Amino acid sequence: MSFRTTPARIMTSPSEKTSTIRALSRLFPFAKPVLGRLVLGAVSALGASLLALSIPLVLETLVQGPISTGDVGALAWGAGLILLLGLLEALMVWLRRWFVLAPSTSVEYDMRTSFYERLQRLPVAFHDRWQSGQLLSRMMQDISMLRRWLAFGLVLLVVNILTILVGMALLFRWHWALGLTFLLVCAPLWYAGYRFEKTYGTLARQSQDQ
Repeated sequence: MSFRTTPARIMTSPSEKTSTIRALSRLFPFAKPVLGRLVLGAVSALGASLLALSIPLVLETLVQGPISTGDVGALAWGAGLILLLGLLEALMVWLRRWFVLAPSTSVEYDMRTSFYERLQRLPVAFHDRWQSGQLLSRMMQDISMLRRWLAFGLVLLVVNILTILVGMALLFRWHWALGLTFLLVCAPLWYAGYRFEKTYGTLARQSQDQ
């Protein structure tokens, strides 16, 4: 992988306000070489979530079938199927970690290398105006956070949204009251989480900029 891959601009003026989408788009040149593995990691995580959601469906079939009729043989097969689904879920979780850990570390390494190269090319006047040590420490922390976000946050964000939608569809399939109860309980939690994230993000940024 080439370590020369770098966005058009790595540093911006502190007064420049960048939208979230624009900021994330700057990661693409670094993530592009490993994008395939990140997608496979997301697919593996989604597979693990779908397998976990399928276990209650198997339990439903067992309750309505072998358990109600006393068919011990079919019950044993059902228990074996649940065990198999659990093992497949664990395999998918392992695959998700295997797919995303190495690429995210590679992205972090490329970003660090590009940042060092850019910092070394800056004129001496820049280092006179800025505290280079503090800037370097801040950037290393930010790049490490980006690596963790690529490895876990981004993948799980997409997968969790899809899992919630599929789970909600299953609840409405079983009974409309279950799905409605889920919405009534979760909607306030989602709103509270959104408000907390906005407040925390603002305070965290102010703390970092001090």
